[in-house]
Amino acid sequence: MAAMGLRNLQIKLPLASILWVDDHPLSNFWERRAFANLGIYTDSYTTNDDALEALNRAGADYHLIISDIRRDQSSETGLDLLKKVQERRLKIPFVFYIGERPSPSIPTGAFGITNRPDELVRLVADALEGPPRRLDKRLAELIRDLNRG
Repeated sequence: MAAMGLRNLQIKLPLASILWVDDHPLSNFWERRAFANLGIYTDSYTTNDDALEALNRAGADYHLIISDIRRDQSSETGLDLLKKVQERRLKIPFVFYIGERPSPSIPTGAFGITNRPDELVRLVADALEGPPRRLDKRLAELIRDLNRG
């Protein structure tokens, strides 16, 4: 199953980009590096404000948001970010990648939650498997550019 997920990621990730929000970005360095090795582009931010500003600039270009939940001495900072993304009606899958064992329930509006790298890979693959319109648009743009050249 994990091999299938990685194979799917190798096909999809070169066309995908992730907005990653964590106040301790070094704690997920290896995960981001693994995605980079598969051809994914990640933008890493440490605050909700910076992440929201990035979404204002390039929201449609992100295919997935990964965030921790606890940030800035608050137990709900990541949940606040999810709520703001929903208020903006952005249709970007949202995955929580947290340091502690997750509760059995997925926060309302989130695609998933995990504290395990292998589950994160599966969630990313599954999220990118969803509605392909943004990936299809980027693929069409790449094909158009190649045909011009």
